[in-house]
Amino acid sequence: SVIGYKATKVSPHAVLQNAEELYAGGYFCCEAVMKAMRDAFQADVPESVIAMSSGMSVGAGRSGCMCGALNGGILALSMFFGRTTPEGKCPHGPFQGAS
Repeated sequence: SVIGYKATKVSPHAVLQNAEELYAGGYFCCEAVMKAMRDAFQADVPESVIAMSSGMSVGAGRSGCMCGALNGGILALSMFFGRTTPEGKCPHGPFQGAS
């Protein structure tokens, strides 16, 4: 993983339930997924990652193009497995074969 996290076990169902509650409480889908993932994994990242996901909400900037929850999931996976330098390789190769 690119970032540190403290959780040793994470329930996908609990993440889903938390994201739904966060959405019902006023977060956009993308923000809710990012916050739920950050909280569940006890990720060593600032709360600003939630703010960074705001632009991808409501179908990417309110364009209605792509589901905000899907965007949040992609951002959350990238938070753990994305690159940090142009030369860097993605750990575990989540983007292998993508072009």
